[in-house]
Amino acid sequence: MSRPFHLLADGLPNLAQPLDLAALAALHPLWSADAAALASIAGSGNLGPTAVVLCGECASTMDVARHFAGQGALGPWGSVIAPVQRAGRGQLRRAWLSRPGNLLATLVCPLESGLWNDLRPLVLGYLFAEALSALGQPVQVKWPNDLLRRENKVAGILVEERSECVLAG
Repeated sequence: MSRPFHLLADGLPNLAQPLDLAALAALHPLWSADAAALASIAGSGNLGPTAVVLCGECASTMDVARHFAGQGALGPWGSVIAPVQRAGRGQLRRAWLSRPGNLLATLVCPLESGLWNDLRPLVLGYLFAEALSALGQPVQVKWPNDLLRRENKVAGILVEERSECVLAG
């Protein structure tokens, strides 16, 4: 049986370290319970196109997702998650820093043409806000790409399109 979650076992030189579940659990209390759960649900071997790849510290989840998408190993709706990134990017390529305990993720989006590409950050923000609100965490979208909870920024969505690959981080 194919499992959707894959732990990056070998790492990627200059991009991502392997994921060590013990190190993940020690990183932050919020990751501790997740590490225990991941041990029982994660698979290994070949990625499926919609896999969720869990890696250790990385340059950025966007760079890792682009790497796998460029190899054809990760397709639309596949994603990469990391607990720490060294070179994350925000709007206008500003450095995106994150403290331990946060979730850093990139989603590979299907290629579309026309107006959809221009609206992608807002639509994705709306969808994430709806999903979080359904989980009991009311979140609102602040134009063009921030998610707010009680007027505090809890996330930002960056969309990049390069080499026939659209990524939302």
